[in-house]
Amino acid sequence: MGNIKRARSTNAYETISGEGALRYSNLWRAIAYLIILSIIVLSLIPNPEEVTPFSASDKVLHVIAYAVAMFWFGLCFRRDRLYIIGVILIVLGIIIEFIQGQTGYREMSLYDIFANITGVVIGFLLSFSRLSWALHYFEKLLFR
Repeated sequence: MGNIKRARSTNAYETISGEGALRYSNLWRAIAYLIILSIIVLSLIPNPEEVTPFSASDKVLHVIAYAVAMFWFGLCFRRDRLYIIGVILIVLGIIIEFIQGQTGYREMSLYDIFANITGVVIGFLLSFSRLSWALHYFEKLLFR
């Protein structure tokens, strides 16, 4: 894709080849915030397995949820902001675990915190791969 330079006036990437910022960046960011809201809701309701179609290990679901969240933010925001977003997601995961311990119907788990951190790291690393241009390609294909 060529060299990337960050545009200071926008919150997306611009390339030297002329590819501009995301056309629907507000939509993509709204989806990012909906992912976070979903994580919070599913983490705090009494029986999340009743409302989700997934039957994987709890720890695997934690890793996937936080990896998807971090990666999606990586699709929508400049790379220099991803470090802060990653820290915020880790803190969010820790706070949610403490709140779960106070609910009476959920319990706090250090393993869940480690799974959340693992997911954030995986999503962070994916944000620096070629996959980070997925929304640019998607917009190019769909919205010519």
